[in-house]
Amino acid sequence: MSKASQRVVHKTTIGGQSILEGIMMKGPRKTCTVVRKPDGGLAIEEKPYTPLKETHKIAGVPVIRGFVLMVQSLIEGFQAIDYSSKILLEDEEDEQPSKLEQWFKDRFGDGLVESVLYFLSILIGVGLAVGLFILLPALVTGFLPDSTAHWGRNLLEGVLRIVIFIAYM
Repeated sequence: MSKASQRVVHKTTIGGQSILEGIMMKGPRKTCTVVRKPDGGLAIEEKPYTPLKETHKIAGVPVIRGFVLMVQSLIEGFQAIDYSSKILLEDEEDEQPSKLEQWFKDRFGDGLVESVLYFLSILIGVGLAVGLFILLPALVTGFLPDSTAHWGRNLLEGVLRIVIFIAYM
C-alpha cells in the first residue's frame, strides 16, 4: 500500500458566517464572534457551546435534527448580528434619542421597545424574502394560460427567482 492511500483525511467541523464588520465562527464546543470597532480595535466574544443532541435525545432524530439545527443556526446568527450592531452603535449611545424613540421609551419602557422592534424587523425580513422569492414568481406564472405545460411554468418561476435575486443583489 502506498503512502498516498494511507493518508487520513480530516474534515473540519468549523463553520461560520459574516456579520456587520466581523465574523462569527462556530466549532464543536465553542462559538466566537469578532467585530471591528469604530476605533479600529477588535471586540471578541467567546461562548461555550453544547450540541442540543447531547442535552435532548429527540434533537438527534434525523428529520427533527435538521429542523432543530436550522432553527439553532438562525438564532445564533441573529445573536451574532445583534452583538455586532451593539458594538458598532456604542459611539452613538451618547447622542440624544429622537422624539419618536423617547415617546416609545416613555410609554413602553426601554427593553420592551427594543424587543418589539427586533421582532418586527425579523418578521418584515422573512416576509419580504417569502414574498419576493416565493409568492411573486408564483403570482406572475399564475397569469399564464392553463394550456402552458407544467414544466414551462416551473422553468419560468425559476428564471424569475434568479432575475429577482440578481436584481436584489
